[in-house]
Amino acid sequence: MKKIYYLSLLMAIMISIGCSGTKKVSQDLPKNTRPATVVEAAADNGATESVIEATKAMFQATADKDFETLLNYMNPNLFEIVSRDMMKMALDQAMNDESMDGMSMELLGVEEKSEPYVHDGITYQLMSYSMKMSMDLSTFQDEEDSEEEAEDEFNSAEFMLNIFKAQYGDDAVELDQAKNIVHITTEKDMYASNDPANSGWKFIEKDDSKKAMLKKIIPETVLKKLK
Repeated sequence: MKKIYYLSLLMAIMISIGCSGTKKVSQDLPKNTRPATVVEAAADNGATESVIEATKAMFQATADKDFETLLNYMNPNLFEIVSRDMMKMALDQAMNDESMDGMSMELLGVEEKSEPYVHDGITYQLMSYSMKMSMDLSTFQDEEDSEEEAEDEFNSAEFMLNIFKAQYGDDAVELDQAKNIVHITTEKDMYASNDPANSGWKFIEKDDSKKAMLKKIIPETVLKKLK
């Protein structure tokens, strides 16, 4: 059950960030949506980076397990709820587990969903991205799980599949039974903010089920404007 715990932890973290952790990012995108490498992106998430470039660079930092860069793209108000050190420790623990080798992601596209909106000197924008995650379910099974299954017939692959369907919806989840690989296609919205005091674009996922938390991070005026 340890690997299932790590995956659940990783998913919870990435929901707060606005992306999902993976081993790689597909490079088969059209030129105008190809993810920038961290080298191509400004090292400090500088103000010269466009909101599209910043979004792609954030995904690439996730794929590269470059947690310092990834954390630099998070909305800093989030760290008042969960400390940066705690977030980094959780990312290290979850994404460096060997079971994460069974994960991959294809970034399908990124687009601006709203015009920029300035509030109290900070520019906000609603962004949208689509992605496809693939996970080899066999890599999430511990040796001790095999012993447990013999005793109580616990099916870890079926358990994970049900978790994904509950989170993303039945239509978004597809299981390749022959290869024991689950594919998840999803579209998400994010709030991007550019505060001159914070050097560049920062992100937090738009999650209507977490409005109470979002109100601590994004001004309510902005939340009402960027629906």
